[in-house]
Amino acid sequence: MTSSKMNLSSPLGIAFVALSLCISIGSVNLSASPSVSNVSTQSVEATMEIEITYDLAHVGDLLCTISAEASIDGFTWNALENVSGDVGAGIAPGVGKVILWNAGQEWFEDLFPEVSIRVLANDDNEVPVANAGADIEVTDTDDDGSEVVTLDGGDSTDSDGTVAS
Repeated sequence: MTSSKMNLSSPLGIAFVALSLCISIGSVNLSASPSVSNVSTQSVEATMEIEITYDLAHVGDLLCTISAEASIDGFTWNALENVSGDVGAGIAPGVGKVILWNAGQEWFEDLFPEVSIRVLANDDNEVPVANAGADIEVTDTDDDGSEVVTLDGGDSTDSDGTVAS
């Protein structure tokens, strides 16, 4: 996990947020999940916007859905809504991705000593559904501790791909 802290202030010179970054990785397919790294932040001069930069990697360069969340206490996370840039669905892996967060619009007039931000990546892969047929009961007919059983997985499905045999 990489973290970064910085003091940020509004254009009026009023301190309004200090960011502490958390990297989070999310995916349905754990064997090839996307990863977010090299997260950093900086305030955009004369605005109440925060620039969040990150790198995104994923096996096969699959497109990802990127989101960012903020927390004051580290337990309750709220999705950042006033964001633009490399956020949302269809984000390709690469370095130097940028999310622009209008913190002033979303958290206006509130002063927080520390806000944690996490960037989440999901490849939107749906887990295949394995269906080997109806339940069957197997009896060890010769008491040797084993029995040959053939299952038919022909009813298995993968909503976003092809079931491999």
